[in-house]
Amino acid sequence: MSKILIFSLVVHRIILFLQELSEPMAKKQPKPATMRTSLRTHRQIFTLNDEENKALNRFITKYKIQNKSKFIRETLMISIIKRLEEDHPTLFD
Repeated sequence: MSKILIFSLVVHRIILFLQELSEPMAKKQPKPATMRTSLRTHRQIFTLNDEENKALNRFITKYKIQNKSKFIRETLMISIIKRLEEDHPTLFD
């Protein structure tokens, strides 16, 4: 292929890519709670002391976290999954 043809193909792809970026993306419609496949039905309650609560609230404010429950749940589950992956049984244990 000639250099001009390759260049024109590249320019065409860039133009298409930029057009896609300029179009507003449709917001994803959340599913109602009753339509989800995994409903959260098990409540877990824990308490924090004053310093822990201040630290958590400061973190949430600083990083503009909008859903505290989701943040705590995801942080906890990431920690649990990492620990389980690290402690998985090996053949020579």
